[in-house]
Amino acid sequence: MNKTAAISIRNEALKAIEALSSALAQARGSDDEAERGRLHKQLGQIIGQIQMGILEPIVAEHPELDDLR
Repeated sequence: MNKTAAISIRNEALKAIEALSSALAQARGSDDEAERGRLHKQLGQIIGQIQMGILEPIVAEHPELDDLR
């Protein structure tokens, strides 16, 4: 993947994680424990899939795009 596309995709993936993290924080406020657990599990899995399936391959190809360095 060319660097320009990698940057764009990385940025959009990070926005998606930010939105999902916000939803996760809102789910923590649910009074329904079962629903809270279900949402936590599902949102966590989606965040993990974005991290491992999109961001990790981008950073492997373009290490300079790793914000945690």
